[in-house]
Amino acid sequence: RLTNTPGINETQPMMLDTSHFTYLSDENGIINRFAATLDSSISFIDTIIHYRYNIESFPITDYSRNILVHDVNTRQTRITELFRNNNAFYIYNNPLPEVGKANALQLKSTPLRKKNPTSQAAAPFVRISAPPASIIELDENKDSKPDTIKPTGGRIDINNYVFQTEFPKKKKDKELEKEKAKENNTTPVADTLKYVADEVEGIPVSPTPDSVAYLMPKQRNYDIAFSTNYVLTQLDNNLLNETYQSFTGGAVYFDPGLNGLFKIGINDLMEDYRFTGGFRISGNLSSNEYFFSFENLKHRMDQQFSFYRQSREEQTAFTYFKVHTHELKYSIRWPFNDFSSVRGSVAYRNDREVALSTDRFNLERPNAYQHWGNTHIEYVFDNTISTGLNLYNGMRYKVFGELFKELETQKSYLGVIGVDFRYYLKVHRQIIWANRFAASTSLGDYKLIYYLGSTDNAIAPSDNFNYGIRVDYSQNYVFQALATNLRGFRQNIRNGSSFALINSELRIPFFQYLLNKPIRSDFIRNFQIIGFTDVGTAWTGTSPYGKGNSLFTQIYDSNPVTITVKRDIEPFVMGYGFGLRSRILGYFLRGDWAWGLDDGVVQPRIFYFSLGLDF
Repeated sequence: RLTNTPGINETQPMMLDTSHFTYLSDENGIINRFAATLDSSISFIDTIIHYRYNIESFPITDYSRNILVHDVNTRQTRITELFRNNNAFYIYNNPLPEVGKANALQLKSTPLRKKNPTSQAAAPFVRISAPPASIIELDENKDSKPDTIKPTGGRIDINNYVFQTEFPKKKKDKELEKEKAKENNTTPVADTLKYVADEVEGIPVSPTPDSVAYLMPKQRNYDIAFSTNYVLTQLDNNLLNETYQSFTGGAVYFDPGLNGLFKIGINDLMEDYRFTGGFRISGNLSSNEYFFSFENLKHRMDQQFSFYRQSREEQTAFTYFKVHTHELKYSIRWPFNDFSSVRGSVAYRNDREVALSTDRFNLERPNAYQHWGNTHIEYVFDNTISTGLNLYNGMRYKVFGELFKELETQKSYLGVIGVDFRYYLKVHRQIIWANRFAASTSLGDYKLIYYLGSTDNAIAPSDNFNYGIRVDYSQNYVFQALATNLRGFRQNIRNGSSFALINSELRIPFFQYLLNKPIRSDFIRNFQIIGFTDVGTAWTGTSPYGKGNSLFTQIYDSNPVTITVKRDIEPFVMGYGFGLRSRILGYFLRGDWAWGLDDGVVQPRIFYFSLGLDF
């Protein structure tokens, strides 16, 4: 450490030579440039000579406006400073001055600094006392050229890109240019393009031999050219699309399992356009997925066109069949600022149900089709800051609504509204407390069924669906989705057309917290210990405790007798436990040990092994 002055900011140190360095300091209330000299003297001698190092520091500028940024080019012996005045930025480029205590200046403190010597505030701008020789003005409404050159193009068009050629002019070309200039009694452009401002803040400035020369590069148009951004090959157990699964009546949620994912991304140099495609191959080669998308990111409103195809095998008590889902979607996204945006989409969806030819009846059974139109809109807010893998500070949430309309009928529709709110609170150093509230409900002629329980992307337990919980088929379900995470239970511990869920986790990056130094091992650096509690429910009807909740009705059907039992049971369930997290070979692995509490009874412990971040 070279500096540690109480109440004064000393920043941006840069080396001048082996015995001098320069930096910025607000010692007098205005950020000026200082220089420091490194010196040494003999401290004492025993078997070897011991040296004591001294640093003498002194100011070398006395501006009345803050220096925002400075830079030193020791090879070209130039120094550059950046200022701001009247919403315009000024770059000063000067020869590197000789550094010595003889060049030290006496700085006058600002009134605020005199009143409070430890204050870090700066005084208002009066005028620059020592304007440099050359200046470039940068303004969003002006060209980036000196004052002596009149703008010819007006506002800069940032969408028309030009680049300097990578190949220098040949020697013959330069000689021909000079000969042509002599014939026309002129001087080559490269020798005369030295821009010097006539005045700075009203103070005349004379051209000097050290004025900066600006050689105009050869320009060429930017032609859109695409290149591969990434190629991804990995094991994955997540569905490629967030669309709902069609409800077939089998009361089971299709889990793709751990399969191979292949994905490729292509974009242009300016990342205005992006192509993404991929496919997921299942182990039985029957439940594959394919997708392709094109994104236009050139303007403020992002646009995306995507196509998705999924196939899966299912069964009921009477037949085996295969479901093919095709979806064509157009999406837009409009950001209001860095934190919030509104997003929307319109889509066409086709579900085709094909009976497998297990018998003569299924062989002759025609395919069944459903055609859907879908519109979706959501508002997203996110000001979180990532402090590590799966560690955040801040808040993010989204509120969404969507409408499905069956195209072959006039009045049949499905509406879905929901919210997902997450808040991450810093507890101490890297330890955070993460909380989430999610809820959704469906309404209309058709309904969406939610299966509550388990975790996302679970690999274990392998049999992850609870077949003992009744599904109310009178609700006219057409789609199905998971309501996770609720650890301590398998999927379908509660189900219905609505759900509400609270998750709370204490995330402790164990080794990062204990070791106050960089950790090279990726596994050790990202190793986390988690304590969690999950509370939630899913229901039919108006409320979890309402009479319309199918949870309170148990039906025993034993032909020819059917018995209906009304029961009193707590609709909310809770899970609690602990878990371990870390990243191995690029996969973020999660292990959770959870106990469930159902109607006041603690359930046997369940171990979950899954992939994925956050909740």
